[in-house]
Amino acid sequence: MLTKVSDSFGLQGEVKWIKSKNGIIIAESEFMPNRVMGNNGRGISIFLDRLISNNTHTGNIRFADIGDDDTLATAADTDLGNGLVRAQVGAVSRSGLSAEFRFFYASAVTPDDTYEEFGMFVDGNTAVGSGQLFNHLVFATPLVKTTGEDHTVVCRITGAV
Repeated sequence: MLTKVSDSFGLQGEVKWIKSKNGIIIAESEFMPNRVMGNNGRGISIFLDRLISNNTHTGNIRFADIGDDDTLATAADTDLGNGLVRAQVGAVSRSGLSAEFRFFYASAVTPDDTYEEFGMFVDGNTAVGSGQLFNHLVFATPLVKTTGEDHTVVCRITGAV
């Protein structure tokens, strides 16, 4: 008997933010689940394309955006609801079936605001929203940024078999 792919394979994600001031952590959220995109040319579709030698996209996470829209993420999203600030991936690590990505948002380039959403992008450039959306979530605990605060967003993607 064959097992459906959906019963034996999947990608799950979780995201948290860390707020610091003068290098000292002042607040940290719990990990929040996020949605890996399921539409053509995004998320898991890019991974599957690479398996069949469709190399249109590198599959490399390069950037992540934060924004202030609180509309729930759907599997068909192609961008954040209102992306405002982009960061380049700062650190990556892998352990077992999990990969972790860290993005640093410096106070000097991140306006004071209430950030409600986050998404990572494959390829793209430094322009907010460019590239292929890989995952998207609305923070269960919004990230309220005030003057002098830096932020790190940590995203963990785990393969489930």
